[in-house]
Amino acid sequence: MPNPFAYWLARCSNATTDPAAPLIERQKAVYETLDRVLTRAVDHLIDTQDESGAWITPPDPRILETGLATYALAVTDATDPAVVAGRTWLALNSVSLQHDPLALMIENAIRDIVLDKRVELNLDRPELQNPVLRWRTAMLQALVLHSGQWDAIWSGDADERLAQLRAELADRYDSARRDRLRKWTVIEVAAARLLVEHHVGNAEAVRDSVATIKAVQSPDGSIAAMPVSTAMAALALGVGEPEGEALQRARAFLIAQQHDNGGWGLIPCHGWDTVVTIWALRDHPVFREKCLPRAVAWVQTQQRDDGGFTYSPTLEPDLDTTSAALSALEGLVEPERIERALGLYRALQRPDGLWNTYYYAKDVPADDCVARVVGALNRYQASGAPSTTAATRWLAERFSRGEEFLCGYRNRPHTVETVGAAIGFDHPAVQAAAREVAAAQNDDGGWGQRADEPSCASATGAALSCLVHTGLIEEDALTRALSYLDRTQRADGSWAGPPELLGPRPLLSYVPAESHAVVVTGLMAVAQRHSPCLCGCSVAEHSAAVDGIHLVRNQR
Repeated sequence: MPNPFAYWLARCSNATTDPAAPLIERQKAVYETLDRVLTRAVDHLIDTQDESGAWITPPDPRILETGLATYALAVTDATDPAVVAGRTWLALNSVSLQHDPLALMIENAIRDIVLDKRVELNLDRPELQNPVLRWRTAMLQALVLHSGQWDAIWSGDADERLAQLRAELADRYDSARRDRLRKWTVIEVAAARLLVEHHVGNAEAVRDSVATIKAVQSPDGSIAAMPVSTAMAALALGVGEPEGEALQRARAFLIAQQHDNGGWGLIPCHGWDTVVTIWALRDHPVFREKCLPRAVAWVQTQQRDDGGFTYSPTLEPDLDTTSAALSALEGLVEPERIERALGLYRALQRPDGLWNTYYYAKDVPADDCVARVVGALNRYQASGAPSTTAATRWLAERFSRGEEFLCGYRNRPHTVETVGAAIGFDHPAVQAAAREVAAAQNDDGGWGQRADEPSCASATGAALSCLVHTGLIEEDALTRALSYLDRTQRADGSWAGPPELLGPRPLLSYVPAESHAVVVTGLMAVAQRHSPCLCGCSVAEHSAAVDGIHLVRNQR
């Protein structure tokens, strides 16, 4: 398989006779570094691809899953080795890696409940008016009640607070099916309701919640393989039906999912991970030969009857993963599969021209999901995809106003890249945001998730992609960024990274395969701009481009 950079490296070796020698000599180190880093990154994917064709990389453990699983298991056996290991992990990893104040409060409270410490909560925060965020704290309140700390926290109005929580959970439980809540959310609601109703002695409500949980429980004992949902189910079953077989199956699943270090993490997202990996590297020649056929074949098996794709095989489809699949699979699958997916967007387009992420009736549009939908559907307008005009206008107006975007990643360069791909990289608001990204490069050559934050590989890759596509990449910035990625790349071709995936909002998780895909997307953006083997243009065209316009130097 030819080296994608062979032409340029060969040209560099003859720089003394080439009329473009000064520029080429300056670029020699860039191409060598890019070749080395990208080759190692692709080799990592070759080495880690599952036999099925997917990439299955468990997210790093975090306090949320570890705390809930440990607490649930301790209800029926506090001496279980899994409980001891979970408590040990929490003690050793007691500092939350979250950034959002509400996420910090949630993780700190769960950790303190498990470690028998006093819990501190402030549920009068303005952001809790958001119904999605309010639900997170309602579940937390149920845990506080079960742990025996309710009166200590709300000594002045404990009864009033409890009555309010009961009413809220009862209403949410009754409306769950009507509103098409995802099944794992239904179980979390049922479990929280059970804990509260058990506290007040409502045996009928307890039996009803137990029946709901058992009806949804999978044969492997889990709730859609979700550690959080399964832990809540196990906790509720331990209270409501402690001698039942359903509890034993839920416990067995949780124990099997525990990491060797004692922690638990987010559900593996190999549907999404595989799709975004294809999307990032589908044009890389070695990846196309070694990985692409099996990866595409596996993704096709994940398409549901309604045309949608899921971010994990045990879950229901969503419009975000489906849009990423449409972009990744363009020209690689039969048109019938594409048409089925397009039909989903026709059926679920809102009256205002937008799309929600999930089928849930009360879901709200998320900015980055709408942007990915727009980008995907724009590829298929000739195939009868629904109009994206209203959604594009909505994105452009919000981005132009500088509103805080509701996104799935805490990675500002990635947000700018995602929105730019939807509304146009030449849009004034995107250009302005990209200039801010360019100015935020750290002294070590990398970028942080936000300006003035420590560098990480995924933000650096996203910044490269953003700046290449907006035409704002400078030679020195590119050289320093590639040097940073070269220095921080591990021996196996991967990178370490901070939590950046939001799930469940507002909590962050680190998912290695997703962050890896973001990094290589940036590397591929650079490679496709500067290597004729990867972008498809002629050597002459590339020579003119590199010699004249592709690198912005000293123009800021």
